[in-house]
Amino acid sequence: LIDTFPHKTPKEYSLLLTFVRLLKVDTVVVMDIDKLYSDLQRDLANQGVKVVKLPKSGGVVSVSQDRQYRKQADRVLVSEYLYGKSRELCPRHVIVPFDKLHLF
Repeated sequence: LIDTFPHKTPKEYSLLLTFVRLLKVDTVVVMDIDKLYSDLQRDLANQGVKVVKLPKSGGVVSVSQDRQYRKQADRVLVSEYLYGKSRELCPRHVIVPFDKLHLF
């Protein structure tokens, strides 16, 4: 399962197509984005990839269009991941010489 970001630019769309090719995806599910669905159908039809359109459930509220909101939400998630929800974690950098590093 590959969950991706909304594709706003041609570069992002190209990146999605690259993911599909490199990971040998056989089915792509698109939720509630008609343009993305039709673009993927057009671009993946000759590669044997099935593109399925999934309607959005009635209670779903879309916030992905607000770029500022998404950036703030990303910052919060990264901060919670690194520091914990209550800031109980304390990540720090530790520099180790390469010759002292042992990988198993």
